[in-house]
Amino acid sequence: MSEICEKPDINYARRHLHVEGMASEEFLSVFCLYLLTANIFQHLEENIRCDRRDRGEFQLTFCLEKLRQSE
Repeated sequence: MSEICEKPDINYARRHLHVEGMASEEFLSVFCLYLLTANIFQHLEENIRCDRRDRGEFQLTFCLEKLRQSE
């Protein structure tokens, strides 16, 4: 996995989630449960401490991406 993107918009999907051979408006996606290390809480705490929000909310997706990069 090279990147985590929750609820991508259509432009992102067209650039990153389409594979040759698929119909033009079909895209790849993942549905899953997460098994995380305890380090996720360090990333969550940093977001809260720095008041880092997206659309007014603290985002787990951002922390998942940081965890992916560090581990």
